[in-house]
Amino acid sequence: MGPTLLALAMAVLAWVLVVGDLVRRHRPAWHWYVVGYPATACRVVFTWRRVALLNDLSVSRLPARTLIGHLLVKGDPVRPA
Repeated sequence: MGPTLLALAMAVLAWVLVVGDLVRRHRPAWHWYVVGYPATACRVVFTWRRVALLNDLSVSRLPARTLIGHLLVKGDPVRPA
């Protein structure tokens, strides 16, 4: 990465930070639609599996049947109360 490209990237970053702050202060609804909502949606998508597991909203991917030796065992696994 050449020095010109690095300087351009730093200038764009500074411009985005300054304009982003102005938009956040003067137009909070726009800031929410452009930054807040996508960030919240990504956080929900990437943390949903853990939240569902902690709140017993998930279902085990294991099949309901298990083969133990020559015996086929059917049913749901026992969950602690």
